[in-house]
Amino acid sequence: MRLKHFIGKKIRGYMNLNVTFRESITFLIGINGSGKTTLLKLLSGLLSPSYIDLAEIEFTEIHLECERLSDSKTFTISASKKENRMFLEYNDISSNKKISNEILIINPYLDKRYYNRRESVDFERLNRLIIEFEELEIVNQIKNIKTPLFLGL
Repeated sequence: MRLKHFIGKKIRGYMNLNVTFRESITFLIGINGSGKTTLLKLLSGLLSPSYIDLAEIEFTEIHLECERLSDSKTFTISASKKENRMFLEYNDISSNKKISNEILIINPYLDKRYYNRRESVDFERLNRLIIEFEELEIVNQIKNIKTPLFLGL
């Protein structure tokens, strides 16, 4: 698979990202706080897929356009958040295959300020949500895709 384009809206509440990936290798270069690591975590969250990566980072919408290397056909993976729900979508344009799922989001345990105020974290509830996420149809579809290699320096 080749990444083509990433769009993110209101990431961390204020940042919009619009990244077009090069044909072979793309380097992310920017000053501290410009969103390089956040972008990589969101990509990992979409492509792994990872409940923790997606739940932990604030955003309203993220959208990734990809191309299969085997047939050069385009597909997209998207996520959006509204209130305490996350909506995931896989759309294979060439085969008209569209999968949509939604899941509850809990993330206060990831916020250190919240964690310091509360001594107990509902890990049982979190584990149930992670298991529920892993069983979603869209997660299984994405796991069958060969993903690109990410290197951090």
